[in-house]
Amino acid sequence: MSAVTALPTVLPVRRSAPRPRLELVGPGFVPVPRPAPVRLAPGHPAPARPGVARPAVAVAAAPPSRAVAPTGHLRLTARGRAVLAVGAFVLATMAAVLVGAWAGQLGADAAVVATERVTVGSGDTLWEIASVVAAPGQDVRDLVDQLVALNGLPSGDLRAGQQILVPAR
Repeated sequence: MSAVTALPTVLPVRRSAPRPRLELVGPGFVPVPRPAPVRLAPGHPAPARPGVARPAVAVAAAPPSRAVAPTGHLRLTARGRAVLAVGAFVLATMAAVLVGAWAGQLGADAAVVATERVTVGSGDTLWEIASVVAAPGQDVRDLVDQLVALNGLPSGDLRAGQQILVPAR
């Protein structure tokens, strides 16, 4: 039989600076005054208090917190600058889209062609209608393609009684 001996393990304790506590304030709240930390000059022993052992090393007090002086301008953090840059980009993009749409409308108005409605008779075809409407020397094939596009026709088939738009003569 063998004996197993377990030895306790001692882990180092990690000490960090104490974190400031959240203090609630409100009407009638009077904070408890804290004693000011004692700064010891190098080489001077700490004053002895009854029942408290004297520390071997004097501890310096924390530096006072920096108060921010009010200035006349706004200071932005990195996040604030990023939000500002994204907002400016979004506004610039929206302005470009709106100006582009407005300019596109101006160009589209200039391309408006005067049209008239024609009722398709029995046996009429797009070729016959285009050949009647075509100006002298104009290619009828181009006019047939223009009629299909102008009326949004899926094909060149027409039915009697259908009304289509044709360019004015």
